[in-house]
Parts: sequence; C-alpha cells; structure tokens
Amino acid sequence: MVLSVFRRTVDQFVQIQPNRLTLIGPAGTLVKEQTTITPLPKYPFRILSYRTQRDGNIRAKLESDPSGAFHTLRVENIVMEKGRFVDVVLFPTKTHGKTT
Repeated sequence: MVLSVFRRTVDQFVQIQPNRLTLIGPAGTLVKEQTTITPLPKYPFRILSYRTQRDGNIRAKLESDPSGAFHTLRVENIVMEKGRFVDVVLFPTKTHGKTT
C-alpha cells in the first residue's frame, strides 16, 4: 500500500464577519443576527443561491450590494420552544466560469 501526503496552502478567498452567528435568547422570542460576506478582490465570486441545511430551525435572507462588493446575511430563529439547535447556510457560488 502506498500512502501519499500532499500539503498545499489555501488562499483566503472571502471575508465573513462575524464568521459564526449564535442566536441566544429566551424561549418564544425572536432572535436576529447578521453577518457580512465579502469576496476578496483576488478571487471574486457570485453567490448563485442560498439555503439552510435543515428546515425549521432558522430563516435566512441574503441581501447583495448592487455592486456585488459584499452580501449581508440576516438570520432569525423560527424555533419557539426551549432547546438547542445547529444549522448551516449553504451558498453555491460561481467564479471564473466554474460553479462551486
């Protein structure tokens, strides 16, 4: 058996600030947060769509700057019962003729 190990450096291509949202609040209240997604000039991309990984936990809305320089992701909880949940927002993108 041959095992090959390759090491590569991956350039940062996007700035997400903050890079993680935590929705904390009393059960039954609406909690909202937002983050800014900024493609870096060296690797421009377009966000084609977005969706949450699981249904029923959060509502997400993406608003894009007309110039495409940045995007604002607004997230709010839709679970009104006490408890914990985790969800992820997925973004298919397009850059230099490739869909990723």
